[in-house]
Amino acid sequence: MEGSINTQIAAAEELLEQKKCAIEDVRNEILNELQKAYPDYIERGIEMFIKGCPDVFLDSTDRTLKDLRSEIETTVPGAIAGVVAELKQSEEWFGCEEGDEYHSEGVRLDSNLWKRIESVSQNVVELFEKHGIKVPKGAFGDYRYITPLNWSWFGKQFEDLNSRLASAKEEYCRQKKELERLSGELRQKKALGKWKSA
Repeated sequence: MEGSINTQIAAAEELLEQKKCAIEDVRNEILNELQKAYPDYIERGIEMFIKGCPDVFLDSTDRTLKDLRSEIETTVPGAIAGVVAELKQSEEWFGCEEGDEYHSEGVRLDSNLWKRIESVSQNVVELFEKHGIKVPKGAFGDYRYITPLNWSWFGKQFEDLNSRLASAKEEYCRQKKELERLSGELRQKKALGKWKSA
């Protein structure tokens, strides 16, 4: 009987590894797209800031704006690359919370993954403030114009990718739960066998 469960556990482990690979594939696609889309997002955010607060920019000297623009152009790509490399190493992509085997949100907006993604925009805000330009805050305490509030701020493809991630994560968590069930059943059988042979 134990042999049958061991076979089921081996098959479940193999399937779990396949489900993990599916998450890794979507994660890599998200991070590749993010590295390409983030600079454009920052530029659009700055343009919205200029349109929303033109006087702030008109009151700044040409030198200040030139230095700020130069610093953003040299700093942001490295910040994005650093965050992408860090996110690629994160195990949070594979975390299963209670109920994740039934539904999942992909990258949750209150997760550490999302906070790391937002951190690039925080670097931009700090550069503005370093040059004496205050970025206004929105109703949620975010920096209006600069802080992404959800995936759609980066582009429609990210909502689709996050949805694919949610599906892959749901399957992974369901399989992980099944493996835990089988492992628990094996422990119970071993404990019963030990008791009977005592």
